[in-house]
Parts: sequence; structure tokens; C-alpha cells
Amino acid sequence: MFIPDITSNLDFQTGAASDSYFINNGIDSLDDTTDVNIVLIHTHGGVSGSSCRLQFKDGSLLTASDVSNWLDQRDGGFFFAGACSSAKYTDLGYAFIYKGFDSYFGYRGTVNTMRNARFYAAFFEHASLADVEVCDAADYAEDQVFLDFGYADDVGDNTFFGDSNVCLNS
Repeated sequence: MFIPDITSNLDFQTGAASDSYFINNGIDSLDDTTDVNIVLIHTHGGVSGSSCRLQFKDGSLLTASDVSNWLDQRDGGFFFAGACSSAKYTDLGYAFIYKGFDSYFGYRGTVNTMRNARFYAAFFEHASLADVEVCDAADYAEDQVFLDFGYADDVGDNTFFGDSNVCLNS
């Protein structure tokens, strides 16, 4: 399965200080203005009970319930949650899948910030090649982190929800 019409990534730095702003003025606004359907967020994450959450600058927490309530239905896409415990449980990942994303990537446990940044740099470098599946890009990225840091167990503790065979560039 290929994600159509990928021309660039969401790089949403200004104003994304809250969970609702990230959804309403970030992801949802893209549908009307661009062909962007790849989202990368590098933030703090955690769990409450058996639910995952992403934390924003203002302290607000994005939960599966927020995604279900605020995010408009999408027609495909890839969501990369570069945050601790962003995939420890299935709720947050599947909330994005149910809203139309093809694949959601996250970490099951705690992840080091520098290794996470190196991981997603290598991930997107490899995934941007034609016909590379995201699962293969993740394997490549883990190897690159190990080569650079000598340790990659934290970034290697990742998972996909939805389709792990999506190609970002077909």
C-alpha cells in the first residue's frame, strides 16, 4: 500500500503550544492547503492508567479521546510520535488510525532525546527513498542509532499501529 501525494512533512513550530492547537490549526488545517500527510511530533509523552498521551508546551495532554473528538477524518497518512511511551498502549495509535491515518509509529517505553532525534532523521532519510516500507526504514534507523551511540535498545522498543508496510515515497 502506498500513501499518495506526499510532497513534504509537517514542520509546525510556531503556535503549537497546546494539544488543541496542534490538531485544529496544525493537522486539520493541512487538508485544505497542502498535500502533506506525514506528521512528526517530537515531544514528551507518558501514560495515565492504561492510556498514552503526548504533552505540549502549555502542559496540555493530547489523548486518544482528544484525537477522536477534534481531528477531522483524513484520507491516509503517516503519524510519527517521537515521544516516550507514545505506543505503550494501543489507544492513542488507534485513535489516529480510526481517523484515517494509514500508520502510526511510537515507542513503547522511555526514549533518549538525542537517540530519538537521530532515529527519526535516519528513518525519514531512508523512508524518503522510493518504495521503502516504513518497517524497513525503522530497522535502518535503529542500526544507524546503534552505529552512532553504541546503544539503541530504547529506540528499538518501537511499534507500528495500522500498516507497517506503507511506503512514504512510491
